[in-house]
Amino acid sequence: MLALFALQAQEYTIHFDSLYSIHLQEQRQIEILFPEGYNLSSGDTYDIFYVLDGEWATSLSRTVLRFLGYAQFVPKDLIIVSIPNRYNHTVNMRERDFTPTQIENYNISGGADNFLSFLKSELITSINLKYPVNTENKTLYGSSWGGL
Repeated sequence: MLALFALQAQEYTIHFDSLYSIHLQEQRQIEILFPEGYNLSSGDTYDIFYVLDGEWATSLSRTVLRFLGYAQFVPKDLIIVSIPNRYNHTVNMRERDFTPTQIENYNISGGADNFLSFLKSELITSINLKYPVNTENKTLYGSSWGGL
């Protein structure tokens, strides 16, 4: 006999924010997803899950994290920081942000050092100052070029 388990849908409160990056010389949009029951004044700290390619990978990450939390492989109460790609007109700048070297036939490739500096010294620092996070427990998720 098959046992079926219904996942409890964890609802997130989404906060839209942005921050200017000196390293990238541009305004970057971010989305912060707070777990159900999040309370800034509770004294609780939260692990952080940073998601690259946020415009499409956040929904997938939310689903996977919900399942892994239910199975007790990850904490159930994570703050998800979604980092959507920047578009210059219609050009997705992920090629620039995620590739560490210039790639032939990819005109804007090779800017990963600047993007990593943005992540480390600007975004993560900003999140650590604004929200009650466990600074030791953070994960960065990316796929394809975002996995470089």
